[in-house]
Amino acid sequence: MAHLLDIVGENFFSILSSKNKRIYIECILVTYDLLESSPTGFSALRDDVIKRLIDYFDDIDTSFEVEGDTLLEEDMHTSRQKANIVYNALKRSGWVGEEDLGNYKVSVNFFDYSIKMIDCLNSIIYNTNDEYTGDLFSIYTLLNHGNTSKESVGAIEQAYKKTHQLLLKLRSLNANIYRFYFEMLKKHTKKDLPYLMNKLMVDYKDNFFDAAYYNLKTKDSLPRYKRGILNSITSLKTVETMDSIAKSCMREKRISDYNEAFSYVEDKLNYIENKISTLDQVMSSIDKKNEQYVTSAVAKIKFFTNTTDDFEGYYSRFFNFLKKVSDSEINWNDIVRITSIRNLDDNSLFSPRRIREELEIGFINDPPEITEEDMEQDEERLRHYQTYSEDNINEIIKKKLENRDSFMASDLDLETDNDILTLVLVYVYSHVAGMDYHIKTSNDFVEKNNVRFKEFEIIKGGYTDD
Repeated sequence: MAHLLDIVGENFFSILSSKNKRIYIECILVTYDLLESSPTGFSALRDDVIKRLIDYFDDIDTSFEVEGDTLLEEDMHTSRQKANIVYNALKRSGWVGEEDLGNYKVSVNFFDYSIKMIDCLNSIIYNTNDEYTGDLFSIYTLLNHGNTSKESVGAIEQAYKKTHQLLLKLRSLNANIYRFYFEMLKKHTKKDLPYLMNKLMVDYKDNFFDAAYYNLKTKDSLPRYKRGILNSITSLKTVETMDSIAKSCMREKRISDYNEAFSYVEDKLNYIENKISTLDQVMSSIDKKNEQYVTSAVAKIKFFTNTTDDFEGYYSRFFNFLKKVSDSEINWNDIVRITSIRNLDDNSLFSPRRIREELEIGFINDPPEITEEDMEQDEERLRHYQTYSEDNINEIIKKKLENRDSFMASDLDLETDNDILTLVLVYVYSHVAGMDYHIKTSNDFVEKNNVRFKEFEIIKGGYTDD
């Protein structure tokens, strides 16, 4: 197995740990932008690279720290000198390479691993969010395509890559929630309250719900495609189909051994099947982490803002007071005394042991008779629960949409509490996969029978029909 440093070189990461690492990182990104805009693709003349670095130093007017014998004070006066120092460091550490074009012209190129590293740095700096729109649908479509197409090997390979990418995105999302949680734990004072509110209500909402996870829980949901994906894999694994795909793999991949080609295809199908089967566990873990973060953030915000006269309020104000005074300002012995007590009385916090009692053997009484009235009450209770199920709400809206394509929420009856609850559930269930309608919200408020709510349009067809 090749070692990373055997590929990138021993000095590749040295500039990222130097005293001037901030300058080096910015210069790498500046050079990357220049080479990326080049029509030849990640290459530019050395003179152009030096000129771009000079412009950078002219704009920021910064200086270097001396690092051993590599940098001398007299070498760091002008922007050109600084640009040459940075360029030589990038070349020496293996980030860029040179190609002699003749006529005293030298081309500067990034290596392939440098480009991958810079893309990674950019995604961290600019907080690039992964979205999951179409990932499961793509896997589902590719595997169905692989069932009937002569290009089944390519379809299976693409489905394998999509599955792997989806798992990486979800793991990254899981880690991203922990990052928010970790940052929240570091905030200990009331001055941090605006920061916590912004993190929870803006940053976390935008980066977790809106940009990343919403589509995977609604339009591109796992329950919608899981069964179809697993059924497609089962169909592909039949003896006749696997034999045909393995022979195609031998031709396309130029594999001489049939068993090797068979294993190549089978391993990828097994990987997809295993990961899709356990994907709901991964999403369940993300849901739990999300709930943990939101609960903890809300609890911390409530703690900082608590001014009630209950125990929690007293506790909060007492510790805020302790943080403001020093040990020399107050005699703690007048407030709190801690001593060791061996004998505890009945008025202490001690909980006495329960006396073990002998169990008496009793007889099982005959079960009470179930009357017709009891049965009617149970049936009524079941009908009440079913009234507000997803299926029942869906049927109510389907009937109202039989002869029209849409109607406004304010057109619903709002005479009773049950009608109001139905209106709420119509809105909530509209995002559930498999519903036969979807909604389009507006910014207008309406009032009907003393119920005021934001108007929305109920439209025939689920979200996936768009």
